[in-house]
Amino acid sequence: MLVRFLFLLLLTGYCASASSASTPEPALTNSADAELHAIELQFKTDVAQSGERISQLLPQFEQLTPSQQSKLLILMAVSRLYAARFDEALTLLKRAEARTTDRGQLAQIFNFRATTFMALRRFQDALQTVQQTLNLLPKLDDAVKRDAYLRIADIYEKLDAFEEMERYARRMLALTSDSDIRDRCYAQFTLVNAEFHQSSQALPVLVEQVQSVKAYCQQQGFPLMVAMSNKLLGRLLLKQDDLASAEQYLQQALAQYQHFAFAVEITSTQALLAQVYLAAFRVKDAAEMAKMVVDAESSPMVYQPRKDAFEVLAKIAEQQQDYEQAVHYLQAYAQLSGLLYDERQLKATAYQAAKFQAQQQQEQLQQLSREREFYLANAALQEKAHHNMLLFISVLAVSVLLLAIMLMIGLQQKRRYMRLSRFDGMTGIYNRETGQRLGEERFIKALSCAQPYALVLFDLDKFKCINDNFGHATGDWVLRKVTEVLKAEVRNTHIFARFGGEEFAIIMPNTELETAAALAEQYRLLLAAINTSKSGHQFNVSASFGVSGCINTDLSLDPLINRADLALYRAKASGRNAVAIETGLTKPLTVAMMT
Repeated sequence: MLVRFLFLLLLTGYCASASSASTPEPALTNSADAELHAIELQFKTDVAQSGERISQLLPQFEQLTPSQQSKLLILMAVSRLYAARFDEALTLLKRAEARTTDRGQLAQIFNFRATTFMALRRFQDALQTVQQTLNLLPKLDDAVKRDAYLRIADIYEKLDAFEEMERYARRMLALTSDSDIRDRCYAQFTLVNAEFHQSSQALPVLVEQVQSVKAYCQQQGFPLMVAMSNKLLGRLLLKQDDLASAEQYLQQALAQYQHFAFAVEITSTQALLAQVYLAAFRVKDAAEMAKMVVDAESSPMVYQPRKDAFEVLAKIAEQQQDYEQAVHYLQAYAQLSGLLYDERQLKATAYQAAKFQAQQQQEQLQQLSREREFYLANAALQEKAHHNMLLFISVLAVSVLLLAIMLMIGLQQKRRYMRLSRFDGMTGIYNRETGQRLGEERFIKALSCAQPYALVLFDLDKFKCINDNFGHATGDWVLRKVTEVLKAEVRNTHIFARFGGEEFAIIMPNTELETAAALAEQYRLLLAAINTSKSGHQFNVSASFGVSGCINTDLSLDPLINRADLALYRAKASGRNAVAIETGLTKPLTVAMMT
């Protein structure tokens, strides 16, 4: 079970109940600065203790200066990042930004916000936030620049853009001196990590480099970097089949991450240990470690470790001739593989869109610079000879026309990339990220107006069998046909999105639960009536539907999705091709099934 931080939960209460802040006394201001700095330093060694010190400082929140309030909110957001509570981190960072105009603090806020967006798989937002940071850098000192380069390198690592990761790591390292021990430790590790991802060095050379970085960071007292170095050494030695050494380093990393309560890294390290144990024929240990990964809280940040764990469990089940269980694990493995593939596509799209935008801006600046030089040259010629004026005007007109054409082409490309990032390429409807974002916006509006709100999730029944029996081309035909049939029936005010694979969602603002259930039944019948002969094969199409509605305790779209998912599960369990309703009451009602 992942360790969660229990501190900082009363921030809203403190802020709301505090009396109007007076001008902070000098003694309070100085002591608060010292305490905030001490907490920031303690995050390197003891996250839990840092949280306790933050909670002790919270009663004084309204007596702090705006800059100190911003600093405190940033530290609270960092603690949420360690605990993988990313939405809370974004909220705290937004509050911190509203309380400061200091460029250094703003750069720090943008860096953590970009990291949080990456954790939430909001890659386009992360890259836009990186650009905000880069815009501030020319006016900042070297220490802030180093921190910014570190965060940017981390973001490019998550985007699989390892050349960019190495470039910013080298920039950071170039700005360090012998006295910048923390930044030098981070920069050296980031650089060797980038070389590992690019396979630019032989494995023994990389092992030696990581051990050198670990020794330096350990000597300077940075235990989190030591944990990261141990994990990387474990990965390298696993590749070299040095299983005993790999286990030793990974066990050290696991203990260190558990001390930091770093939930995502704990799960990732456990998955690596499961692979080591399996390779060493320690089947029982491998199964136990893999099940710890599978049982941990799931999020997009741990898709890869969970995929690796399911692969280990499938191999163990196959060795034990438990083929039914092996198939179950392989299905989970395949599902996560699909999610990771979709994620890689989103990363590539976001990165290419950002890269294209940067290139476009650079080309525009270069073009403007060329035009300025051209204009000055022609102005000088104009002073010498009046008859050259006509030639100058003609050339300038052609240049402006070319610039307009380039801008038009650029805008068209930009619209194309924006559409790719919002819509599902297979069906043409909204993808999950866009659908959920629009749904959240409509949900907030409905909540403020006390309007009803409903959500329908449906999943195509036995879709894998269609793919297996008739091929993936037929499966793609089914996805497009289902979208075509329902798109004509879904109301204009409703939001139709593909949530992934064969799962779809219809978000229904201003719609009662009973109406949503009736519409779901109508859609179920429409899907069941699809004529599949035009696909070249004859088979039945059906779907199971889960319906939920907004209740008083809902503050976001997530509870509706969770309840609809529960109802969908019940519809599947009832025999598929059914509609199930989840009311969300304390005492669950009998699930209504319409077949």
